[in-house]
Amino acid sequence: MRQATLFVILLFMFASCKKSGNSHASYWTFKGIIHYGDAFTLDYDHSLEAFEFSTADKTAVAFSSLPVKSGVYNVSSIISDSTQCIVYASIGGNDPYASVDQDAKVSVTVSNGKITAVYNNVSLKSISSSDLGNVSATLVEE
Repeated sequence: MRQATLFVILLFMFASCKKSGNSHASYWTFKGIIHYGDAFTLDYDHSLEAFEFSTADKTAVAFSSLPVKSGVYNVSSIISDSTQCIVYASIGGNDPYASVDQDAKVSVTVSNGKITAVYNNVSLKSISSSDLGNVSATLVEE
């Protein structure tokens, strides 16, 4: 009985300890705030999204179709061909921002069927106001 009680106490202690650091492979900075989350693909809009569950903040990159090979995509405000993508971000699930930067690039790596996208200082504009913000991200599909 004593060993069982000690086991339960130790199990409780380990289960209640918080991990130090961050267990998310995806991270992004939007409007100067660093976010960590899980990234996943959405087939219906051909995007790779990262979502921070505690805040509902997210960033995403949408393609004409999900990439199946590595390459570099041109950021645009609309997708008119397979070399372009749109970058999005939102805070708290509200007021989405979309890319306006025509010179930015998204580097995509596809390995074992999983997508990784990296972009830096992409200019975004709110779709409901004139507010601007920059986003940089490393998104690693879970």
